[in-house]
Amino acid sequence: MTVVLTSRDTEVGIEAVKVLQEADLLVDFHQLDIVDPQSIKEFAEWIKVTYGGLDILVNNAGVNFDVGSENSVEHAEQRIEDVSLREQLSNDDLLTEELIDNTLKTFLQQTKDGSWTLGGWPQNSTVYSMSKLAVNCYSRYLARKLCDRPEDTGVWLALLAGQPVVNGKFFAERREIHF
Repeated sequence: MTVVLTSRDTEVGIEAVKVLQEADLLVDFHQLDIVDPQSIKEFAEWIKVTYGGLDILVNNAGVNFDVGSENSVEHAEQRIEDVSLREQLSNDDLLTEELIDNTLKTFLQQTKDGSWTLGGWPQNSTVYSMSKLAVNCYSRYLARKLCDRPEDTGVWLALLAGQPVVNGKFFAERREIHF
């Protein structure tokens, strides 16, 4: 399997690919700016010609207006002033769906009422850092929760030949789940 890494900034993307290739990973690069229609068109044509299409897409794009080492999930975790909450979010054994939900509900409520700066949240790249923190915490929580399940639904779904693209649906145990 080949991983195709994309980046808005070609130089940054090529440097990332070099690091991954040094770890003996099969990685290719193509420039892609997800807000530029021409860039999207060029990438789509390239991926079709080069690889015949995509089997699996992992989108980890984020919009961020700040730069620097303080703009990271780790920085967000470290900058949460509530020591107990910071430790719970950092410890996979203590991480629960309820903890993640309650953390975000509190953050959002304080954002709505204008008191977020007093809530002990990161002061730099706040919204971006908190959203990435939530996604990563939930991913770690699910990884732990599902680690013993022989789940292959994602791969099964991604590799269905000749099927139309599926968007906005939830699948588990090789079937669509309706809510």
